[in-house]
Amino acid sequence: MDIALLKTFIEVARHRHFGRAASALCVSQSAVSARVKLLESVLGVVLFERRRGDIRLTEPGQRLLQHAERIVRSWARARAELVGEQRHTLALGCIPDLWSLGVRERVAVLRRAQPWVELRLELLSAATLLQRLADGSLDLALLGEPVESRCCPSEPLARVELVLASSESDIGLERALGEGYILVDWGTRFLTMHAERLAVDLACRMRVDQGRAALDLLREIGGSAYLPRPWVESAAREGWLTAVAAAPSFSLHPHLAIRDGVIDRDPVETAVALLRKTGETPPAEALPEWPASVRDASSGP
Repeated sequence: MDIALLKTFIEVARHRHFGRAASALCVSQSAVSARVKLLESVLGVVLFERRRGDIRLTEPGQRLLQHAERIVRSWARARAELVGEQRHTLALGCIPDLWSLGVRERVAVLRRAQPWVELRLELLSAATLLQRLADGSLDLALLGEPVESRCCPSEPLARVELVLASSESDIGLERALGEGYILVDWGTRFLTMHAERLAVDLACRMRVDQGRAALDLLREIGGSAYLPRPWVESAAREGWLTAVAAAPSFSLHPHLAIRDGVIDRDPVETAVALLRKTGETPPAEALPEWPASVRDASSGP
């Protein structure tokens, strides 16, 4: 099968528009339509529901999408290896919250240390990062918890202390865990310890999957949440957050996951050595900003 058919399918699914997909692929709209029809013919299924002004994936199309993305990424990596470019490439993934907890500084050091290496950085959810490691499109990934997988061994990094912070000063634990409490999903270990040590009914509370979102909400509407101590201390200096003295603290256990078989490559080995130091240096004074995925190539498009 022509890999261009899958690339075209992915772009149409992403843009939900044949014209915009054509622009992204630098081909004509008729070429996009022809490729989609050919792919549907090869597979024997209808991939899109075509309605006026809207295009949606059918159920077979939804199932194909995840496979198509994996095939295209694997093909790109295989091609790079065959033409001898792989030794100059480093693909690094990170969950967004860890980016502001020492990873940003380490990546900057890494970039200066190896300017000839094509660095691809992706900030994604833990589940997506694990999938990218498994299909070979990432070399390393920074996650909030250990990875239980033979193909992606992981090692612990410096722990991050999580403290209960509130927009109200001199607040007690019971009030902090009241209606304004925001439960941050810092991972399975945190949620388990949280349930064991804090007897609180969370049925009507707010729950978010990223600490940065909770921080923004506290700034906008007030309340309380468990956040990394560096963030809380920075916000406290600005005068809008305070640590709840009576609350227990928890630990976030970041791990560096390494794709099996890549540790001996020089760019990966250097990156691992630097990332192992994540969390050892003092955090930046400023509070974290929403990071954007970065693709920084030192050579080529």
